[in-house]
Amino acid sequence: MVNASSLYEIFYENYSPSITDEYLKNLEQHMLTQFPLQEEEDIILSQEPQELQHEEPILKVENISKVELSIPLKKINETIIPETKNTLFWSIFIGNYGYEEYLAVGGRYLNHEINEKQKIVAAFANNKRLKTSNHKITNVAMQEIIADLSVVKDEVYSNLVAYSIFYGKHIYFLMEHSYLEFYPTEDKDAINDDMSNVIVIQMQPKTNRKQRIFGVLMNLSRNELNQLLSTRIALEHYNKPLRGVSSYKSGDLDEMFHKVQSLANISTEKMKKADIYNYIAERIMLDYST
Repeated sequence: MVNASSLYEIFYENYSPSITDEYLKNLEQHMLTQFPLQEEEDIILSQEPQELQHEEPILKVENISKVELSIPLKKINETIIPETKNTLFWSIFIGNYGYEEYLAVGGRYLNHEINEKQKIVAAFANNKRLKTSNHKITNVAMQEIIADLSVVKDEVYSNLVAYSIFYGKHIYFLMEHSYLEFYPTEDKDAINDDMSNVIVIQMQPKTNRKQRIFGVLMNLSRNELNQLLSTRIALEHYNKPLRGVSSYKSGDLDEMFHKVQSLANISTEKMKKADIYNYIAERIMLDYST
């Protein structure tokens, strides 16, 4: 503790103390001082790494090399509409290769589309693989598909037969009131129906543009897909959407009717079976028309 004499000397001006060793010793405990330098041999880095010892680690990180920062390109369950002319082809492209690959094409969309379709045409040119689809087609229809893929023009739905087989994907083609399925094989049970092997294409509402616009639904779960399908009619074939009226039961037609009718609470009790069927067919043709 500082004695009274030392305090007096500190707080009073014009005091001329006699600075002695004893005086400094009394002030030492109240002075701000630097930490003393270590001896020279202590600050030389050791040749061997020294392990730091801690009683309890503050943060323990394991497998840090596996930690990745993931930034999704698109929101989950979003419909991606390609900003290109041929939206049906590019929707299939995105569904198969991914959105990043689509962006990587840059401004070379036309050349890339031509090159990709050349690969598809070459895969089907000298064989009958197109007949392995669940959509039965004739030899003439097969040649028409190859011819359509050989030129860049507005897409036709029959091209989905080729895309499904070439990419090995189960394609769902959704319209407002109905949908088509395209399998890469005739046997639906033989295909890999995991959602990673499924492409869902959705026709967009009509606009003033001459071409119909399509988009691809990304990251759907099986339950979400089933909900979309439950409100639509499953069509038989891209070239013949419905079977004949006699092949449907009245209950089936009633259910189909309520999926396509635009006004709520319309009853079919007083409608003839043929009238119900014709109404459904007209609504589907409106869906189908491009």
